[in-house]
Amino acid sequence: MSVKIILSLPDELASRMRSVIPLSEIDSVIGALLEKEISIREKALYLTAKEVEEDTELKQEMALWEDACVGDGLDNMDDYYLSSEVLERTRKGQEKIYSSEEIRKNLELDKEEQDILSAFETGKLEPIPNSKKEVTRLTRIFKAAENKTSRVSGQLTKRKK
Repeated sequence: MSVKIILSLPDELASRMRSVIPLSEIDSVIGALLEKEISIREKALYLTAKEVEEDTELKQEMALWEDACVGDGLDNMDDYYLSSEVLERTRKGQEKIYSSEEIRKNLELDKEEQDILSAFETGKLEPIPNSKKEVTRLTRIFKAAENKTSRVSGQLTKRKK
């Protein structure tokens, strides 16, 4: 079975391809190049996953994060990515920032949320040491997990000679 894919190439590259690769071989050449690139990336992803799996401290921390996220309603990666997008828009000034007073007025907070807000307002929350480094590390972990679930649609054909 094969899947048809339409590719866009720079004019110069397409011209060079047509001049040196017979039309009947283009599909198989592109398929071979993709296979090689995919193998390289799969190996890199495997090694990253293996490194993560062998890191006992990281596994313990990830388990804590998973428990905390599930307990707080973040039950899948989509929630993480949506919150990352909101954070980025906030940094760019594209999201409205609400004061704690506005939040109290407009939202019905449960007891845990009220406690967190009160702790924030009174300065009782402790900052995470090396927070930028920690955010970078966790972002890398979540992005590696995202790469495991990517979908690709297309068709590659290989003609028998």
